[in-house]
Amino acid sequence: MLHMPTLRVIKILEEIRDAEDGITMTEISERTIIPMSTLSPILKTLSEKDFVRNKDNKYFIGFGVFRLGNSYNQKSNTISIIKSYMREIVSECNEICQLGIYENRMVFYLEKVEPQRAVKIVSSVGTKLAANAAALGKALLSQFDDEYIRKTFTGKMVKYTENTTTDINTLIEQIREVREKKYAIEHGETSIDIRCVAIPLEVNGKVIAALSISIPMYRADKENTEKCRDVLLKYKKIIETALSGLE
Repeated sequence: MLHMPTLRVIKILEEIRDAEDGITMTEISERTIIPMSTLSPILKTLSEKDFVRNKDNKYFIGFGVFRLGNSYNQKSNTISIIKSYMREIVSECNEICQLGIYENRMVFYLEKVEPQRAVKIVSSVGTKLAANAAALGKALLSQFDDEYIRKTFTGKMVKYTENTTTDINTLIEQIREVREKKYAIEHGETSIDIRCVAIPLEVNGKVIAALSISIPMYRADKENTEKCRDVLLKYKKIIETALSGLE
């Protein structure tokens, strides 16, 4: 069921958007069937927040709406840029490459690029995995200090396999290593058959996302793991440089 107060605001903004020469409060009320007594405080709030502007008793879309649109476009551009390099990473490693962000102790998977020989893995676009287990999660957690990790994960770590990190001191040591080396490695912690290497993506000193390569254990020898790590570290610099131009 739709939330009616929110729906009213959307209808108001749509009417203002569609009125090229502006629209009066009376006209908005008539077209949306919203009483003037209800409409007035909504328009006042939207005006204060710069989502609409009032000129000669007519309402127009404000710059707040454009800022939201620009923010959406920038994030879309960011993902498009990263995904274009994910394809190059896959072409060099011939393994699955995934993009994730951090959300409340979890990794949210945004994108995935697969080679033709891809094997089934636990995660997929739109799903979440515990950050304490996934290489992506450990790469993302490198942005936080030890105190945050201890407070956030003590007693709250998810266990997927016998290899999953569930000791808080071990997790903190792993994150310290990620901060130093700029990459994380997961040995069968989310799936016993998969090894992952991940890197944090940083723009202006802030971790915005992380990239990983997933390797089936039967191909995850030292040589292949190090190759995937080196490819990720190479593209880390390339992607971060490309993204810095969007700021």
